[in-house]
This record gives sequence, C-alpha cells and structure tokens, in this order.
Amino acid sequence: MSSADPRLFLLYRSLEELADLEFTVDSCPEAFETIQQVFMGVLGVSRGAFLVKEFEKEMCEVAYKRGLNLPLGFKVPVNGLGEEMEETLKTMGVAFILPMYHHNNCVGLVLLGEKMNGESFTLEDRKLVQPIANLVGMVLTNFLSYYSSLSQRDELQTENKHLKTLVETRFSIREVVGVSAAYQRTIRQATVFAQSNHAILLVGDYGTGKEFLARLIHHQGPRSVHPIYILNADTVSKNLWLRQHPKDLSPEAQEHLTRLRGGTVVILGIDEIPREDQQALMASLGSNDLSSIPKLYNFRMILTARRDPDQLVAGGLLIQELRDHLKGHVIELAPLSERREAIPILAQKILETLAVEYGHPNLSLSPTALRYLTVRDYAENVRELENLIERAVVTLPLDKHEITLANLQPMAFTGEDIHAPFPATMKDLEELKEEMVLRALARNNWKKVAAAESLGVSRQTIDNLTARYKISRPDH
Repeated sequence: MSSADPRLFLLYRSLEELADLEFTVDSCPEAFETIQQVFMGVLGVSRGAFLVKEFEKEMCEVAYKRGLNLPLGFKVPVNGLGEEMEETLKTMGVAFILPMYHHNNCVGLVLLGEKMNGESFTLEDRKLVQPIANLVGMVLTNFLSYYSSLSQRDELQTENKHLKTLVETRFSIREVVGVSAAYQRTIRQATVFAQSNHAILLVGDYGTGKEFLARLIHHQGPRSVHPIYILNADTVSKNLWLRQHPKDLSPEAQEHLTRLRGGTVVILGIDEIPREDQQALMASLGSNDLSSIPKLYNFRMILTARRDPDQLVAGGLLIQELRDHLKGHVIELAPLSERREAIPILAQKILETLAVEYGHPNLSLSPTALRYLTVRDYAENVRELENLIERAVVTLPLDKHEITLANLQPMAFTGEDIHAPFPATMKDLEELKEEMVLRALARNNWKKVAAAESLGVSRQTIDNLTARYKISRPDH
C-alpha cells in the first residue's frame, strides 16, 4: 500500500472514532454499528456483519449486520471454520472473515461482503485492518467482562459497600480517641501539620497508633485525594529511588512514583533503617533543588520512631542531620495508660469495626468486661486492646451478642492473678463467679478436683458451674 493510499486517511479517522467509543448496555448497537462501519469503510465494502462471542461459548452470535443475508440468531464457530461452514457463508454473500483477538483468544468475528470495486481481498488488506480488529477485541473483552454477569457485579457492589463501611468505621476511631485529655494535643498538632508540606516525625511506643495517625494526617490534609504509600524498615531498602538521582530512575520506579504524585509516603521505624538510607533520605528532603525526588513528584514524608529523637541520635540510631530537619515537626503519642478515659469509647468503636469485619452485628461489651478493659495494663497499647477484643469476637458464638469478662480472659490465662473490677450489679457478680472458675481451672491445668480444692468447694459444684456457664477447655 503506497503512502498516497486514501485508506490511510480513512484509517486515521476510523481510529479516532474507535477511540471515542464508550460501551454501555444501551449503546451497544450504536457501538457495534460504528465498529462495523470502520471495517467496511477501510476495505470499501457495502455489506457486513459483526459477531460477538459470549464467554464460555465456542460460537459467535450476530450482534450487528448490514446487507448480508444472515438469519436471526445465526451462529458461527469461533475458530476452525470448516469447508461446509465456509460454503454456507459464501452463499450468504460473505467474502472476507476477520477474527478479533485479545491475548490469543478470539472474542468475535467480522464478516464482510465483496468489495464495491469488484477487487478481491488481499493479504495486504488483512495486515491493514488486523491491528484495528485486535484493538476492538481488547475493548470488547473489557466490556463483556464488566457486563457479562450482573449477579457478580451486584456481589462486588455489596462487597465494596461492606469495605467502605469498614473503612469509615475504622477512621471514626480517630474521632473518639481525642476525648482523652492526653491525646487532644496530639490531634490538634496532627490537624495543623496536615496542612503543611514539611516532613513529620511521629514518636510513640509500640502499638500507640503511629501508622493510624499518619493516615489521619494524610486524610485530613489537601493530599487526601492522592495515594498514601506505607513502607517499613524491611521494604525501604527495596525502594532504590530513595538513593537515586531522578535522572537514574528506572522506568518502573518512574511509573511507581508517578502514581504517588501529590500523595504521602510513610516510613515506619526510621530508627531501624541503615544510616546510609537515612543519609540518602536526608539528601532528598533537605535539598532545595526542584528536581529532588520528593519535590519533583510532590509527595510529603511522614516518619515514625519508637523513642525520642534525641535519644535515638545519642544511641546512633538516627543521624543528626535528619533530627535537625525534623525539629519542630515532631508529634508524640501517649501510651494507653495515660489516656484511660478514652478506653471505653475506643473499645466500643473497635468492637463496632470488628462486628462489620466479621459479620457479627449488634455486638456489645458487658459493664464488667468494659471496666476490666479500662483498668488492665497494655504492654502493646492500642494494638493489644484491639487484639484482645478481636480474639473475643472470633470465639464468640454467632447466637451471642454480648462479650463478657469470661470471653476476654480465657485466651490470656497463664495462672497469675488478675485484678478484676469490683462488681456493681448482680450480673457483674455472675460474671466474676464465672471468671473465678475459669481462673481456678487454668491455674490447676484444668483438673476439676484441684480447682475445687483451691476454691474451697466440692467437685460437684465445679461440675455444676462449668455446665451453667458452658465452660470448656480452650484447646478441646
């Protein structure tokens, strides 16, 4: 085909039409007609048909036809047209068959009549339009994938709604954490810092919610419409862009950073990454060069550490330059022991989140269980509180909707005494009786005679109480 071939111009215009196509359920006939006109126009024919394959079928059914003598409901095998079928198609006026491929799968066929100028179809014709056919095959596959199963789409919508509810519930925790006087200052700082572009350091013990606060800062600021990317000490070294000049970035790194443009990058445990990586990070953060990676891709950095930055510098775990750069932009998170007044509401919000996550609605904490959660110590802070409630939710029978003290403690029995809250009601007293039996059994390796002796009751009493409270050994 020469460069002056008028079909090149027609092909260009046809590709423009294909690029503007938008498949919907209602616009399918118009879309198919447009595609058919592309092939008919490029090859100069006046008659044609467009056949589409339904998934998991080996036949193509007529989706659109013009001029060809194809009966309603006509079907053609997708691959391997035999001589009999070819003869049948010839009698119907079909002179040219073009398959549409996507990932080596035939998703449809284009059937065309003879050329208007009377010439025969050539190999050059096929080379000209086959790329267009494959392009249509790709678009068609995406369309059929989306609309092939309405029930599947409904399931996805239901799951999406479930996940959205879960996310909204999780982020609602941040609203109630602020009821603690020790945490209000932290929330105020986070709200102010969320509006800036400067790097931030979050300092707090294990499980105090540093990652959660980082997400809060991201979602409360102008960057909330862009992605947030979480790195830990193990994955930082794999992200070579931290130590590279923008000119040296691989295409994969450039593509990755482009997706992060305008967002937030969080590095968990800055005190756990090598000093050379800290130096590279400092070089990027401290540079005024607009071509530095954070400025070039316009993302802000949030770092976390477990200990005070001055202590980290003294211990050789944090470079001084990075400490100086972050000065004035540090938020300290108080341990849970310093904000116990927030525990009851926080525990209830965690329970609401888990109820959605595990499909166990209308869950509540008994007063005794809630007082127990308030007075106990938490070595791992909020994370330990979440784990404790989650274990109770997982083991709670589906026909039960209240978590009691007994549901919270069996998993943690190690034999030592646990200070339980003083009972305020008869119901609380029943819970404590159940807890005493559980503790006695755990302390005596679940031997009922020994447990009865330690409580000063008979074996029959232990049998009655275990039956009454439906107590069973956890590993049985």
